[in-house]
Amino acid sequence: MRRYVALAASIVIAGGVLAACGNAAGSNETNHNDAHGEHQHVVASGDLQEVTSSKETLPSFLNVASEKTTLAYQAAVLLPEALQQIPCYCGCGESAGHKSNFNCFVAEIREDEVVWDDHGTRCGICVDIALKAASLLKEGQSPADIRSLIDELYGEGFGEPTPLS
Repeated sequence: MRRYVALAASIVIAGGVLAACGNAAGSNETNHNDAHGEHQHVVASGDLQEVTSSKETLPSFLNVASEKTTLAYQAAVLLPEALQQIPCYCGCGESAGHKSNFNCFVAEIREDEVVWDDHGTRCGICVDIALKAASLLKEGQSPADIRSLIDELYGEGFGEPTPLS
């Protein structure tokens, strides 16, 4: 676990430009394959989800994302247990049914594949929370302490926190 925290924190340090929140158009589920032959579909919330064969294979929708956003996706897949304990404050709990900051980037990790969610590509709040959490984990803070800090930073003036359940 320490190896993953160190790797994720190293990724965080190399951060880039901030993305802005937004919603994808449409709410009908659509299926198609990307250039890598991986499966993509749009869920009811309008988020695009893409399935890849491993944590190391990032989704094709990150090909046009900023470095900072890509780093947040890498942190999420390397630190799922920690980010599942951290709420998101962009309102995605209500609009997209997310349970934690982790779901802004990853819908599910299965034994042999990852279901990525593109919500984080359009939301600077999600990205900032994930990168802040990864950085604090590297410093040795616990997920509970990180959650307290995130609650303090985003408790007022932002969306309702995700339910964490």
